[in-house]
Amino acid sequence: MMDRLAGAPHDVVNANGLAFVIATIIAFYHYLCLGSRSKLVALSYLILLPILLYALVLTGSRSGMILVGIFSCLLH
Repeated sequence: MMDRLAGAPHDVVNANGLAFVIATIIAFYHYLCLGSRSKLVALSYLILLPILLYALVLTGSRSGMILVGIFSCLLH
């Protein structure tokens, strides 16, 4: 019913695993951008964040969305 990132038949990571990988990338990249004073790093974070969130929505993982919500509450 939902067009989502299900992967190929021989994929190692399923939709929930991919959501966990995306949420972890978002959290670590946010942490790295806070420590950097470079405007290029901040710009790359702002460009990459919507792409990662879109990929997270495409996975259809509710637990991944909850994890990103928890990360956003803890990081701010």
